[in-house]
Amino acid sequence: MIGLMIAVHGLLLLFGWLEYKLFLIVWGFMNCATYFYLIIRVPLIICINSLLVFKNVKY
Repeated sequence: MIGLMIAVHGLLLLFGWLEYKLFLIVWGFMNCATYFYLIIRVPLIICINSLLVFKNVKY
């Protein structure tokens, strides 16, 4: 019975460690995705807005 409790405790610690590492990996991907989204989105919006302004210019 003691061995089972030690094994269960070890598994819980292992799963906690895996969950923590998984959280760090997902957090890292989310940060990278956010930065790439902003890096791509901001120039794209500026480009689209400038194209729309030049398209709608009335002389």
